[in-house]
This record gives sequence, structure tokens and C-alpha cells, in this order.
Amino acid sequence: MTPSKPDWRPDESFPVGKGAGVQHFVARVGDCKLEIDVARWGEGHLKANGLEIAHTASAKNAREAFRDLKKIAEQYLKTQAARPATSGPTSATP
Repeated sequence: MTPSKPDWRPDESFPVGKGAGVQHFVARVGDCKLEIDVARWGEGHLKANGLEIAHTASAKNAREAFRDLKKIAEQYLKTQAARPATSGPTSATP
């Protein structure tokens, strides 16, 4: 996977704006699908390929929660890009 900054877009199927209780954002980088859900009161979840990898409940508001989770997502992508690609089990004998 090539390290790249995700292009976060609001999920059109979720309500958005000031009245929305929870906002949902999606980004795709290579074969990794990232999702961020943030609530007005500062709680948020980050998922990578459907698995939750981070959670925050200490942010002051949705904007701060999104910013915190966005940084974690970028760090996650960097660590995933640094992993050696394996196509299956390798043997030590030729």
C-alpha cells in the first residue's frame, strides 16, 4: 500500500449538518477503506476495513474528535505501508 493522505468525504446516506447527532466520513487509500464516525459531544470511532482501530471520548466536540482520529488514520496508513508485503508462508530452505 502506498502511503497517501486520505481524502475524507461525508457519507451521503447519513444526515449531515448542525442537526446531525453523528456524522460519518469515508476515505479509501489503496485497498484500505477508512471510516470515521463522530458525535457532536466529542466521541468518535475510526475503522479500517470494518475493524475499529481507534476510539476517542475526550474531545471537546465533533471537529476535535475528527481531527484526532484523522491523525491516527494517517499514522495507521504509514505503519501499514512500512510492513513488508507477504504473499503467503515463506520457507527458510531453498
